Amino acid sequence: MTTKAQPKISLEASYCEASPTGAHHWIVGSPSATMAGECKYCHEAREFHPFEDNIGFNNSPKKNRSAVRATG
Repeated sequence: MTTKAQPKISLEASYCEASPTGAHHWIVGSPSATMAGECKYCHEAREFHPFEDNIGFNNSPKKNRSAVRATG
């Protein structure tokens, strides 16, 4: 999996009173190293870190670019 584990959040902190299901519904910006998210019901803000630093495309290990240039 290419996503980082998100920090553990207690059920009380993750409850959204304005949501019909009681859960936040995050609207997240464009993919980047750090993405801002906002709940569409209560407008709570949260930062998401979606990518592993050592995982590349299609779950393959990320290659060292300097080594690729030297040999390629």
